Amino acid sequence: MKSRQCIRRNTMGLIALCITAITAAIYIAFPLLIFTTNQNYPPQISIKSTETTTVVYSIQNQTYKTKSMVIQSIPGIVQSLPCQLAPSGQPGDKCFLVLKIAGNTIPSEGVHTGPVLCEANPNGTPNPHRCYQPSAADNLNINLKKSSVGVMLTVHPFMLMMAKNSSETVTVTNDITSSASASNVTLTVPNGSGLTIHSTCGSSLNIGDSCTITFDSSTKLGLTTSSVKGDNTNTAYVYTTVTAKPVIRITGPAEQKRVVSTDNTTLNLTVTNVQRTGVSARNIRIDDKAPYKAACPGLFVNPLPGCDNVAPGANCILALTSTTPYEPCMITITGDNTANSLIALIAFSHQEGLVFQQNGAHGKVVIGAGNAPSKWTSPTNTDIRGAMSDDDGMSNTNALVSNSACTTSNCAAARCRAISPDWYLPAKNQLQSVIFSLCPRRSSYPCAFGDISSALYWSSTQWFAKTNAYTIEAPSGNSVPTDKSNSNPVRCIRDF
Repeated sequence: MKSRQCIRRNTMGLIALCITAITAAIYIAFPLLIFTTNQNYPPQISIKSTETTTVVYSIQNQTYKTKSMVIQSIPGIVQSLPCQLAPSGQPGDKCFLVLKIAGNTIPSEGVHTGPVLCEANPNGTPNPHRCYQPSAADNLNINLKKSSVGVMLTVHPFMLMMAKNSSETVTVTNDITSSASASNVTLTVPNGSGLTIHSTCGSSLNIGDSCTITFDSSTKLGLTTSSVKGDNTNTAYVYTTVTAKPVIRITGPAEQKRVVSTDNTTLNLTVTNVQRTGVSARNIRIDDKAPYKAACPGLFVNPLPGCDNVAPGANCILALTSTTPYEPCMITITGDNTANSLIALIAFSHQEGLVFQQNGAHGKVVIGAGNAPSKWTSPTNTDIRGAMSDDDGMSNTNALVSNSACTTSNCAAARCRAISPDWYLPAKNQLQSVIFSLCPRRSSYPCAFGDISSALYWSSTQWFAKTNAYTIEAPSGNSVPTDKSNSNPVRCIRDF
């Protein structure tokens, strides 16, 4: 049955009352939300104090805004699932409002109003100025009835939101107040549901003891009721929905900032469950078995609390540390029930620079030399024969800075040596290694790491003509003979 209504609170006097009246008239003609009751889980019920049950409404968004909806507090009633609504006409513009009714906390006089469904504040609490509820005929009408003493089964959890091709387990308990053992406890699932079960309950369940029933899902499934019962017990119910698997994304930091420092500074990767299916993402982690992890085996990953169960729209933090420097390497982020895995590139900072080359305990790091570009030498036609190596930037730099044509103010190599004696301007092939390592997708810009812009960078290798030296183009890595008088950006490297 469909119903519609809006509760608005206004304290702005007569003018506000007029506006409220007009607004109410508009809402009647154009309801913002439509409540539809579910005949299998109706709002009019009687319940014992030892029982739990469920009431379900279907909520239809009639606006063009995304909404996150929560109920106002009602004794004995809990909203079991989030209600996320996409704009009207888009996928996800409906949600199930699933209410858990616990007989042991329902007031003795029952519940005979509501639910009041409100738009959520940023902290998740209901906004009392944006609330809606069903018509009076579809309000909750819950009566409490007396329980008879017998053998009482309880099930926890009684509401399952499962991903397709996943498993979930419930615990069945013979209540401590029962008068006898429960005999032949079994669970019955509807035919054609695609659910299979595995039970540990056996032929007898003693008072106060528990057993487990595991559900396996093979296909998507709407809200479905399964019953748990023994030969001499009450009937308990499990409500199951099987939906698409949750999808995860890395939402921070940006790739250029995904750098692990060997000085024990932590890189916190934020992983978000972005799928609005109501299914939590389980056990978010770095996959140690993936081949990518072999490139940086000393990387330590600490999933912070919450990564074991990430609700829809919620985040999980993977804290990454390493005392060992590596070249940029790939890691794989996965979950037990996620629809996807993520491959992420991370870099390592060591001894003030980014690692671009590593072999065991040794390697090379690169650092920027400020934002100002430099000439290669001045005068620019100076022939520096000792600076023609393609692979030895240290010897090239030594030759350059010992020549009067290379001073701090006008020479790229001198700017590197000014940082400290162990920094030098990379030779042509060394600078290509920097670009290939930090700009692995060389057809695209920006580069993954190092704040490398789309530009020509000076190497320390002189070309055959004394008026030219090699630059390396980023992000392609191509070498380009360039007039020494040009001003180009500089990157410096050193060994470790």
